[in-house]
Amino acid sequence: MKNKIIRLMFLVFASLVLTTDVKATFKSEVIIDSTGIIETIRDEETNIYRTILPMHLRPGDTVGLLSSAYRATDEKIEIAKKQLENFGFNVKSGKYISQSMKVKFPQENAERDFAGTDEERAEDLNNMFNDPEVKAIFMVRGGYGSNRILDLLDYKIIATHPKIIIGFSDITSLLAGIYSQTRLITFYGPMPGAYSPWPDFTSQQMKEVLCDVKNSTFINLPEEKIRTITSGVANGRIIVGNFATFNSLIGSKYFPNHDGVILLLEDVEENCRRIDRMMSQLKQAGILGKISGFIFGYCPDCCPPTEFNKILDEYIKPLKIPAWSGAMVGHKKEMFTLPFGAMVKIDADQGTITMIEDVVK
Repeated sequence: MKNKIIRLMFLVFASLVLTTDVKATFKSEVIIDSTGIIETIRDEETNIYRTILPMHLRPGDTVGLLSSAYRATDEKIEIAKKQLENFGFNVKSGKYISQSMKVKFPQENAERDFAGTDEERAEDLNNMFNDPEVKAIFMVRGGYGSNRILDLLDYKIIATHPKIIIGFSDITSLLAGIYSQTRLITFYGPMPGAYSPWPDFTSQQMKEVLCDVKNSTFINLPEEKIRTITSGVANGRIIVGNFATFNSLIGSKYFPNHDGVILLLEDVEENCRRIDRMMSQLKQAGILGKISGFIFGYCPDCCPPTEFNKILDEYIKPLKIPAWSGAMVGHKKEMFTLPFGAMVKIDADQGTITMIEDVVK
């Protein structure tokens, strides 16, 4: 029956080998609705869930365009639409994408000029996930404000109607929150209203991950040099985000499980004091001590490189885990599209990130 959800609970006793080579017994919940079957498997002892994969994109698909943070100007929306249409997608814009909140805050307060109220921005996102016509959701821009809508999202709708959601910077809040609450793989990648038009490198990276169902290896362009902090290779689920936004989630239910993960951070316009403060927070919160690999991406207009490197070395070298900085992730035109929550293998000497499991179906 259309839109009817039947929940079946049963126990599946299976010996599944995890990345730690530990065998576990899993409990499986099968959710059946009009779109098909989504299976989530949970280890009852460790509470580890198998991830949910969204469908890949094809030319002719309809994609949603909205803003969970600052409002987008008409000019930025048109640029974003053109960028997505060049991929062969049809574009459906959110209801509140360009609505200004300046009428409710002082005119000069551009830092709180959100794309509608918190409730309206959450409504836009919930509706996009619930819309069967929409196959993926692109954020037009970042800024600030995505964290404000996390409590208003319908995670049941998101889990039962999984689809690609992609963005970076402030969108870290959404990607982390959705992943932590549903185990849906999300994507840290380009936004069509930011740094557009995309260069070929950025477009190709996104196409390989979201459209080609290809387990990619991400490696910098030759002119973009990395700096190895600690040599070695490691496997783990990759958690990627804007440094300041990521740290703001610490202590909340939206902060993702970080045991054994590969942590990749990036930022922009952060001075040495703030970089050091945020690294200290990660250490004192017990996060750095649990990760299996560390990567830092772009940090334009940040702490001077020499001091920046000293800060990273001070916190990361004692961990003795594979680590490097300079990955092509963050606030520049050329960037990777990385699957938040997927299993990857990293090589700190080569500066490579290799997907070792499917991230779309």
